[in-house]
Amino acid sequence: MLPSELFRRQMWATFQDDEVGVRLAEDYAPDSFCWASDYPHSDGVWPDSQYCIRETMQKISKEARKKLTHDNVVRMFNLEWLQ
Repeated sequence: MLPSELFRRQMWATFQDDEVGVRLAEDYAPDSFCWASDYPHSDGVWPDSQYCIRETMQKISKEARKKLTHDNVVRMFNLEWLQ
């Protein structure tokens, strides 16, 4: 199995205020990345989370943004029952 296939099958990655993370997620493994605020740690982006998302994800589609900020984490933690 290729390393990229192994990553997509069983690994997750997160990013915060990182345009490279957004590009890697979109181009490499959109189903294996999640945006993270690192709340409540002081080195995270909270309380400016919405601004950070708008700025770092402005070049990707709304569908991709929803996947990175919502859908993937729901799937990763098996939270479908909450929807």
